Amino acid sequence: MLATRTPSLPLQTGSGDLQPPTHPNVSTRSSAPIQTLASAYSRHGGVVSAEEVALLMRRHCEQPVSQLARWIVGSKIVHLAVQSQTWVPLFQFHLDDMSIRPAISTLLGELGAVLEADELAAWFVAPNEWLSGASPLETLEADFPAVLEAARADRFVMAG
Repeated sequence: MLATRTPSLPLQTGSGDLQPPTHPNVSTRSSAPIQTLASAYSRHGGVVSAEEVALLMRRHCEQPVSQLARWIVGSKIVHLAVQSQTWVPLFQFHLDDMSIRPAISTLLGELGAVLEADELAAWFVAPNEWLSGASPLETLEADFPAVLEAARADRFVMAG
């Protein structure tokens, strides 16, 4: 869900800064504004527009726009909608062929039923008590089993 608008700040991307007119705060369970999310993701590949993801996919897919749309609609990737534009963190892809990393599919399978798209984006970069205060994104490469257990615990807590 999108809340009040804040002054424009650039989103860090894989190929440079993009600066839409304004960025609303993203209303998430952690209340993280989109600027904070973009900054956190910048250390892990950045955030790019859906159009840029489609361009990266073009070398590996005959219909990249259709494939990307299926991933977004099917909640197969982490994404944010801001002012009618979709932003996609790159950490979740194998950049050599733009396929989705299996760990991401597994984690989204755990959390997709209890978190909205903006909440999922915040979950990956927010400190997590199950991970001793580290974010799932910071821990993902070194200890995927711990991140998976954190996702399962969070799903259990959120589902009630």
